[in-house]
Amino acid sequence: MNPRNGFGFLLLGVVMLACPALAPAYFPAPAWGGEDAQAMWLQGMGVIQILFGGAVVLRHFAIPALRRWGAARRAAAASPAFALSRLRGLPRL
Repeated sequence: MNPRNGFGFLLLGVVMLACPALAPAYFPAPAWGGEDAQAMWLQGMGVIQILFGGAVVLRHFAIPALRRWGAARRAAAASPAFALSRLRGLPRL
């Protein structure tokens, strides 16, 4: 699964989660009280879609970014001039 699919799942989950709140006329409460089963299903599946899409997005963007940031910090601790020249694309001193 690629990040584009992850963002799609994330957006779909947000829409599914927001549908019962944005259009309550489509999800009437039953006569005996409580909440509509369709609304509860949409909200539950919306949360699952958000978690699934968010995990894919984190896997493709956040985790590699954190790894690069950690590597840059370790390089800066070892030799500040080398780390800055490497980050800026300048020749090494």
